[in-house]
Amino acid sequence: MAIEKIVLSMRTQAFRDAFALTLETHFKEIEIVAKIGFVKKIIPTCETLRPNLLIGDTRFPDGDCFATAEKLSQELPGIKMIFTNLTFYDDVIDKLKKAGACGYFQRNDDYTKMIDVIQRVIQLPASTNGYIFQS
Repeated sequence: MAIEKIVLSMRTQAFRDAFALTLETHFKEIEIVAKIGFVKKIIPTCETLRPNLLIGDTRFPDGDCFATAEKLSQELPGIKMIFTNLTFYDDVIDKLKKAGACGYFQRNDDYTKMIDVIQRVIQLPASTNGYIFQS
């Protein structure tokens, strides 16, 4: 299996670091190419590093992740995106689908559910967008 280049975009450093460790423990075929904490850094970071997968928070104090995800899916066709938050509502899921997200999980899910969502999204063909996998 090819190496998946991943950008983690989560607003708290503690969650980013803990989540990166979880990913590195469970996936041998990944490379975390960036860990960022601001939504405004997502597009320039992804344009430069060209990741296969973005895993990010839905809520940031410095911007709108939905508009950012939509723009990113247009500028980097084939990028897979997974979003996370403490809670999800139908309107959030609808916005994520429209923005091109492939999956989501809740931050307080059991880590095995998070890993399952990521595995399923990694296995999707690069041209697949608009699917939400509930954990």
